[in-house]
Amino acid sequence: MHTSQDLTICTVSFNSGYWLDLNYSLAKRLNPHSGFTWLVAENSPKDSSLRIDSSDERFNSITGAEFKQRPYASASYHHGEGLNILINKVHTRYLLVLDPDFFIVRKNWINDIIEYINRHNIAILGTPWHPKRTSKIRYFPSAHCTFFDLEKVNKADLDFLPDYDNADTWLKGKKTNRSRTGSLLDKISFAKRRRIGTSRDTGWVIYDKLKNSSLKIESFQAVYHPKKRRLLDKLLPDRLSLIPKRKG
Repeated sequence: MHTSQDLTICTVSFNSGYWLDLNYSLAKRLNPHSGFTWLVAENSPKDSSLRIDSSDERFNSITGAEFKQRPYASASYHHGEGLNILINKVHTRYLLVLDPDFFIVRKNWINDIIEYINRHNIAILGTPWHPKRTSKIRYFPSAHCTFFDLEKVNKADLDFLPDYDNADTWLKGKKTNRSRTGSLLDKISFAKRRRIGTSRDTGWVIYDKLKNSSLKIESFQAVYHPKKRRLLDKLLPDRLSLIPKRKG
């Protein structure tokens, strides 16, 4: 079984004490023979009652990122910068980036997932964005829950910030496309469908760096049962379908 010297869990907390308490208890109960180190970047307001106290021995809680107003996704910047702070403090081979309210419910998942990663020579394994978030990246692990083998992945490539370097260019196109949302022209021109996968939110920089690399990267397949199954989605190619068609 694996010890705390093998796996580090990294989580950003913003008033997330309640969820982290539940998540820690569940992880310990489901993995009685596996250890881990849990790092928390505490981004909560200093007067919040839902902060993780630095004296809490379950976690290694450190001061997180300062909130800054950005041209796009300021909350995502706050989250991504918190993760970036944590990544520099990871010294184990395996890393799990995990949201406070994302729960893994499989028994002995630490041992099983690390063994799966090793057996299949996987560098990155994680969950994609929820399919309902149609503008987000598809078929690539997200910051919600992703495992990294740091013997294969360079930590320098793990930048969880949204794409700010090219914001002036792509945000201009984003605003132009959204001006038609809800109109008849929007529906005729497939404006919403043409925005599938165009968001450059948390984790996009990692996606851009590694999507064509030689690393073996796997994402889980989301269980998704939309309220409406449109015939149009069955006829259109994946890049224009609101329902993902590929596995993982």
